[in-house]
Amino acid sequence: MKDKIFIDSNIAVYALFEKSQKGKIALNILEKTPIISTQVISETINVALKNIETF
Repeated sequence: MKDKIFIDSNIAVYALFEKSQKGKIALNILEKTPIISTQVISETINVALKNIETF
């Protein structure tokens, strides 16, 4: 049986910084097709919009 992977918004935010070590780990987790809630998506968008010049 395949385990389900649920991610927190921190993982999604780290994935935006793909050059950092945490970003690489986050991208590796996202490649496993995790379950992402709408709340995580909203929180990630909120963080990205507040820090748009960082990306």
